[in-house]
Order: sequence, then C-alpha cells, then structure tokens
Amino acid sequence: MTWCLKNVYAALLLLVVSAAMGAELPKDVMAKLASDQYEVREAAYSTLKKWSQKHIKTSPEMLYKAWSKSQDPEVKTRCFALMKRVLIQRKFGKGMGFVGIGMNGLLVPAKAGEKPRLGVRISFIRPGTPAEKAELMLGDVIVAVDALDFSKLSITKLPRDRQGEEAVLRFGAYIRSKHPDDVITLHLLRGGKMIDKKVTLIKRPRWADMDPFGRYQGDDDEKKQEEFLNQWLEEMNAGDS
Repeated sequence: MTWCLKNVYAALLLLVVSAAMGAELPKDVMAKLASDQYEVREAAYSTLKKWSQKHIKTSPEMLYKAWSKSQDPEVKTRCFALMKRVLIQRKFGKGMGFVGIGMNGLLVPAKAGEKPRLGVRISFIRPGTPAEKAELMLGDVIVAVDALDFSKLSITKLPRDRQGEEAVLRFGAYIRSKHPDDVITLHLLRGGKMIDKKVTLIKRPRWADMDPFGRYQGDDDEKKQEEFLNQWLEEMNAGDS
C-alpha cells in the first residue's frame, strides 16, 4: 500500500468512524484523567475503560484522537494504553484467562461409605495475580469450578495416579477457555469445610507458556499484535497529516 493510499484509507476510516460514532467520549473524562487527585484519575480511567469496551467498534479511533491531541503526560499514557488494549482485543479477541496458581491433582479421602473425591490442590500462588487477590491459600483443594465438578468427570477408568493429572488438565483447559475480566467461582475444600471464592481472571501472560529454558511454547501472537498496532498507528498518523 503506497503512502497516498494509506493516507486516503486512514482519512476515510476516521470519517466513517466519526459518522457512525453516535457515542462520544464520556463527559469531562479527559479533564478528570489530568486531575491532581489519584482517586479522581482512577475513577475517570475506570469510566473510560467501561466505555471503550461498550463501544469497541469505534473506541480505538476515538482514543487515538484524544491521545494525539492531549499534551498531558498522564492523559496520553492512559489513552494510549487503553487504545492499544481495545484495538488488540477488537482484532485478535480478548485472549485466554489466567488465575496464577501452581497445582497438583489428588483424590480427597472420603468418609466411610463414600467414594474419594477428585480435586486440584493449590501448591503455589504467584504474587500479584487473581489468585492472591481472591485470597486463595496454599493447600486449598479445588473440587469444582463453576459447573465443572471434578467428581463427575468421566475418567474413572484411568489409573488412580492419572485421575488427578487429568483433573489438573481439565481445570487448566477450562480457565484458558475463559477471558480476561471473566469472573469464575471456585468451590474449595479448606480445613475440611467447603467454601466458594469468586476470582476475576486476567489475560494469560506470555511467561506462563515458557519452558524451563525460557523458550516460548505458544503462538507468537505478541509479535503479530505489535506489527498490527504499528501499522494501524502509521495509517492513523497518515490520516492526520
């Protein structure tokens, strides 16, 4: 695509977006993002974040305009971060969910006359992750997540040492099928009592798919996303020229 074509494309894109927008940026949100008060800035960012998700078809372009026009470092940083997030989400989807625990499967000893129950024991909690924020504890045994009850999995024909492993795999697959900001309910055994914990997931980080030698085992989506972002910014910049 030549520079002229890019220029025309970007200008048309902004024109279409403006015509179809109907939804402007929340009132006074940019002024509040530049506030000296931390609480005001955080509340404004939360409002802008919700707005950008609701209007994801057009919000990246609107945020670009706000970012390019603002002279305030705080506003520019916040707008760019949110613009990048919703743009990548619009193009590539939300990504996979993440809790932030290490785990191993086990058969929970049962009372007399009852069958042992399959569970996933938490062996590690990574700081700063949803697991820590939800106050999960080492030794907690997850026996179900949402409607996925491990005791009802059709894996009883597997050897006992494999049943726990299969429960871990099923749990991991379920979490990865969810998305950032999704809220799940973990049904836990803690100290012999059943408790429920709600956990708000984050996007699965790149390091979660590294092997012991630091090699990435997943698809190189990060590179594709950066290339897409840079191309999009180039086209938007051309439209402003």
